[in-house]
Amino acid sequence: MLEEEIFKRKLAEPAKLEAYGFRKEGDSYHYQVDFLAGQFQAQITVQGNQVKGEVYDNDNHEPIFCYERKVSTGLT
Repeated sequence: MLEEEIFKRKLAEPAKLEAYGFRKEGDSYHYQVDFLAGQFQAQITVQGNQVKGEVYDNDNHEPIFCYERKVSTGLT
């Protein structure tokens, strides 16, 4: 997954996560933000040193998966 590759050599720092706006829930931290004029929402979870990100369509509240694809250009 994209998150594993980007964050594989990083350590989570709780104080910095909270300063950025993550909220602590149990043993994990959560952050969500709307973007593209509120059309989509990014949801990020940090648990230990693992990061998981998801993007949702705010109109139908379904996950968007195309950002995870290795090739999504439409070219062959």
